[in-house]
Amino acid sequence: MIKQKNMIKQTTVVIEK
Repeated sequence: MIKQKNMIKQTTVVIEK
């Protein structure tokens, strides 16, 4: 679950950029 949450966080950062 932590790994998935980390992936989601990175995806959000890429989308925000």
